[in-house]
Amino acid sequence: MILVSPKPGVTAAVSIKAYKYRIYANKATTEKLQWTLARCRELYNAGLQERRDAYEMAVRRHPGYYDEKTRKQLTRKHAVGYYEQKRELVDIKEEKRRATRLPPLSRQKPL
Repeated sequence: MILVSPKPGVTAAVSIKAYKYRIYANKATTEKLQWTLARCRELYNAGLQERRDAYEMAVRRHPGYYDEKTRKQLTRKHAVGYYEQKRELVDIKEEKRRATRLPPLSRQKPL
């Protein structure tokens, strides 16, 4: 159970439900699901690496890194976010033809 506070001083309880489904897939479907999962994993790892590299190059290597105010300012300024990466997926899709076979939602959700 998660406690959510929509207004100051007010606490509401929200429960999160999860469902598991067992699928009995044939060999071709299993291979396609494995392929899709592998592409999503590649895309997620590439997005994560891009965010790490942006932070490393713009923030950690800056001379004012140890000053907290400067570090926070640089982090906000040079952060690579979800929506930036989502917009870049169009360019990535053209470069990597195998990513184009993924449905659009499967390309965006791993980010």
